[in-house]
Amino acid sequence: MRSSSPPADFPHSANPVLHALREDGLGRAWEIPGADGAQPVPTGALEVGPAPYRVVDATGREQAGLYAVGVPLESILWGTQLQPLARTNSRFLRELDEVARDALLPGVDAQEAPQARDPEREHAEESA
Repeated sequence: MRSSSPPADFPHSANPVLHALREDGLGRAWEIPGADGAQPVPTGALEVGPAPYRVVDATGREQAGLYAVGVPLESILWGTQLQPLARTNSRFLRELDEVARDALLPGVDAQEAPQARDPEREHAEESA
């Protein structure tokens, strides 16, 4: 009995969005480079660049305005199918913040971007 989600399988996915990305050359599967000229190892994941996770096209370029997060990246970023838990500073929610920041404020460095309010921190500071 399998108790987890199935592995990512971008090259064979029947999902219409993933299929269209693949067929139109807007996305490609991520492979682990082989050592010393060996064949690369397929992972099944959709290839993305570093945060904010822009999709990499068939020619190896990151696509401006086209992002991927979650299950299609399993094998690159592990645990993407897990629900974020409250008060845990979830990696998944931080990744979504990166995507949203880039989509809404293109060209703005994450350090310069407006940060979300943290009511718990504000309350702790007021109480101190």
